[in-house]
Amino acid sequence: MSKFERSFNNDLVQKLRSESLFVNCLLPDIKKGLVFPAIRRQRMDFYHHGGKLFSYDKNGFYTHVKYASVLELEGNGDYVYSKNYTQGRERKVSIPASFEDAYEGIKENCAVFAGKEGAELSKLLHNYSFASSTNSDVIVIDLEVQFTRDPSDDVEIPSGSVKKRSQERIDMLLFKKSTGQLRFIEAKHFSNQETRSKTQKNLSVWKQMNGYNKQVEKREDEIVGAYNKQRIIMNEIFRTSLPEVKGVDTNVGLIIYGFDSPQRQAFKNMFLGSDSEHGYGNIYEGIHLYMVGGPNNLDANTIWNRTKSAKK
Repeated sequence: MSKFERSFNNDLVQKLRSESLFVNCLLPDIKKGLVFPAIRRQRMDFYHHGGKLFSYDKNGFYTHVKYASVLELEGNGDYVYSKNYTQGRERKVSIPASFEDAYEGIKENCAVFAGKEGAELSKLLHNYSFASSTNSDVIVIDLEVQFTRDPSDDVEIPSGSVKKRSQERIDMLLFKKSTGQLRFIEAKHFSNQETRSKTQKNLSVWKQMNGYNKQVEKREDEIVGAYNKQRIIMNEIFRTSLPEVKGVDTNVGLIIYGFDSPQRQAFKNMFLGSDSEHGYGNIYEGIHLYMVGGPNNLDANTIWNRTKSAKK
């Protein structure tokens, strides 16, 4: 089981701060909450609209080719003829000279390819990113947090469910500045079939959350140490004032979102024990669950308060 860490050495810090793409493009969007920076192991990832916009390591910036596929068209219009696409005097398309020149196009492509859950959760970052100008006590300090699975933690996965992964990946990490506490949060859209089952034994999301809780409990000291190192780095790069991390909640919170009132009531009747005659009982017992209708209603402070106990 590899150690969980967050690292970005001083040479990388100084190089990043001198990069024109960072200074002129990424940093302004980070301050607005449009781009979210996340430290890994000697690497920094930059997320936008649910996708990984750029990464930065000792070799510089890189991005996925599907995001980098940006063309510039000479003249007006959005369409190009084949004769203008090929080499020759009639060629009217070109590749931008740099990531900085292609930045807005790469952002657009990143947003287009983003998954539904990631894109909707990104709205939470507009107001609660640690690196933005938010005054919120509860902030988001990491996304897509990965832990390498310990084979001893493997549990039976229901037939037809998602396959076991070698790495656990939790959607986001919240930090309550006034107490120094961390809490991991997993989010599922209401349409995700992993949120439904006749029994807790076969509920995919219950098994997922149970695995997350085991990982966090095992790595509690590693997690606290890693994010204390990260806060020092982030404070230097982004001129923030993140306080000391003092602990982590070993119970990962779960958000289910994206439904209307009738759908919510039907879900409660069927799976949360509200209808004892026709439902399957409270198959979410033991999960710190918060149900919220739309992604626009996501609030970091409310998420924190509602996932500290199994409220429905």
